[in-house]
Amino acid sequence: MKNFMNRTIVALTLLSAALFNLGCGDSGQQNKEASKPKDFVWTTSSDEALADFEQGLDLLDAGETTLARESFTSAIEKDPNFAIAYALRSYTSGSGKEFAEDNNKALSLIDNCLRLREDNH
Repeated sequence: MKNFMNRTIVALTLLSAALFNLGCGDSGQQNKEASKPKDFVWTTSSDEALADFEQGLDLLDAGETTLARESFTSAIEKDPNFAIAYALRSYTSGSGKEFAEDNNKALSLIDNCLRLREDNH
């Protein structure tokens, strides 16, 4: 189990970096303010999904994992292709099964994004 968790943490770190660097998304809205170190430019097809996601980040930072999970879930409902929302929701999971499902979905979405990016270059 420890090995699985280590691989998952590495995968999520790479996912976060890839999403940040590639800007994968539906060429939708991006948050424009990047004044704090924790701020990145997240891409999503929905302003509402972005607002819910950013609320989830703030709640996660405050240690409110249950409320953060609700915010990430709301973001995912508004943009089912918002990979980083799945990745961060996995950190708030109540079970190994939920963690694995969200983690696998995030990795699947980033894999699809990378394939689309390769096809367009």
